Amino acid sequence: MSKFAIESFSDCLRIEMRQWGVKVSIIQPGWYARATGIFGGHNDADLVSLTEGVWRNMSAECKRDYGREYFDAQVKELMNNRLKTSSDASPVLDAMVDALMAKRPKHRYLVGGFLNTVVLSYVNRFLPSWVTDYGFACAMSILYPTPAALIKKADDKK
Repeated sequence: MSKFAIESFSDCLRIEMRQWGVKVSIIQPGWYARATGIFGGHNDADLVSLTEGVWRNMSAECKRDYGREYFDAQVKELMNNRLKTSSDASPVLDAMVDALMAKRPKHRYLVGGFLNTVVLSYVNRFLPSWVTDYGFACAMSILYPTPAALIKKADDKK
């Protein structure tokens, strides 16, 4: 289930459960990956080991379609982003405690990472899809090489 689906479900649940006196809050943490260990540990060696395991277990078709260059660029970006995340989860825990203990808890707790949590999460709801699609496509073309299968497809057309 996607984050958006969970958010929508939680909104519906909050509305439906209100008549029963049950309050539903959504905690939306920003970048706290280092606090969770989701990247396989707290150093580059752990992350490289984790991602090498992903590459080894990837199907031959997937390896061929994306290529090692694309995969390595994704890993590099993941490593760079990991360093930008917080290792202190206490703001998230504080939001959870507030949601549980407050007489009138907020519907949403947006915790940390203002740009990623608020701006990017909500701006695409108000802009036309072609604007956000174009912006993300431009960012992708700057950050990552073209997947191998798309290079081959372009070469086949020539």
